This record gives sequence, C-alpha cells and structure tokens, in this order.
Amino acid sequence: MIYENLLFLFRYCLYAGIFHLVGCSSIALAIASIGVVAFFLHFIYGIFPLAGNDEVWLFDRPQNRCTIVGSIITEKFDGNKMKQHFLEKLDSRMEYVKRTGTPVVEWMGSHFYKNKVDSDYWLELMVSTKEPLHDRESLSSKMAELQQEPFPAGKPKWKVCFFENYMDGKQSAMVYKIHHSIGDGMALTGFLLGLCDQFPDLKIPQLPKATAMQKIMIYLTLPITYPYYMLK
Repeated sequence: MIYENLLFLFRYCLYAGIFHLVGCSSIALAIASIGVVAFFLHFIYGIFPLAGNDEVWLFDRPQNRCTIVGSIITEKFDGNKMKQHFLEKLDSRMEYVKRTGTPVVEWMGSHFYKNKVDSDYWLELMVSTKEPLHDRESLSSKMAELQQEPFPAGKPKWKVCFFENYMDGKQSAMVYKIHHSIGDGMALTGFLLGLCDQFPDLKIPQLPKATAMQKIMIYLTLPITYPYYMLK
C-alpha cells in the first residue's frame, strides 16, 4: 500500500509542479503529502490506487485485449446451482477475491479500486447457459469469442460462463475471463485455488509405489532415456 501511495504521490507532484519548487521545501512537502494523500484517498474518496504493473494493462486496445481466458472441464452440473455455489465461495474467500467486487475508477489520470466490495456485481458477471458445445473446437471458438468481447463499463473486469452441455451433454465446462489488471498468472492461480474445496488427504489417489527392481531399471536407463526425450 505504501508503494502504491508513493506512485500516486509521484504523479501528483508532477501534475502540481511540486518538483519545480526551490530548496528542500519540495522534498518536505512531498514527504508530508504521503500521509495526507493516503488519508484523502482511503477515508474521503474510499479508493486505493492500482500498482503500476497492474495499471499498465488497462491501456489495451480492441485489437490487442489484455484478457486471460481459461476453462475448467468438470462432470455434468446444473448451471444455476453452480452459480450459487460459486457465489458462496466468493463470499467466503473475500481475502482472495476483493478486486472482483469493485470496478476500476479513474481520477487525475490514474486508476483506482473502490474500498467497498459490492457482491451484486458477482451475480451480474456469472452466466449460466444450456448452449451446446459439442467438442474442443467449439469450446475454443467460444473462448476466442469471449476474449474479444469488451468488458461492460463501470463493472469489475471479469466474467464466468457455465456451459452445462459440453461434449453433447456428457460433461460441463466453466469458462472464466479476467482482465490482466486484476492479476497475472500467479495471482490467477491463487484466485482459483482460493475458490477450491479442501480435498481430504485420505481420499487423494496415491501413485503406485515402484518395486526395488523397477527403481534399479529407472536408474540404469535414465542416462539414456533422458537425453533421448530432451533431443526428440
């Protein structure tokens, strides 16, 4: 948070011409402004600035959208029940998903998130459909189509679509679309893991244990098989 306030303060000083003042007064004023600006943003406006590495993604263009689109294939599910389950997970994992409940606002040429999370956005951004997706090609085409759709103005930059009928109704698919300003690949991984249930250790399928002879054969053949597959 201090880092983000410093970024905002630097921009503010450039706009206000503070760095053109003479002597140490500019430095003292800049240091004093950190606390003032942080208080002003957080308690008066109820917003906090994006970090620079997140804000840069907001300058994307229609021909090159900075959007992450992925899919999760599951067993057959009911779309409305999955929406409700997803909503409960979002509500219980607020520390992971705070940015999904607040839109980005612009002020003085910079972008900010609101401190208040509005869960009503979540229902608006989750769509359940019975549209059939017959195979992987049709799923890929739908993902490409979603990737090119612009995000609605004034709403958080993400969307989740629940397709009940995938592979001719044998499976279902969840397609998620998130703007890169919400997070990068690692942040998205944490976001998705934060929405998952804890799997009991005793029910996790265990890998079969290798016998002594199998271990010996692995060690003997490794110097040959490893270069082969690396150069293949």
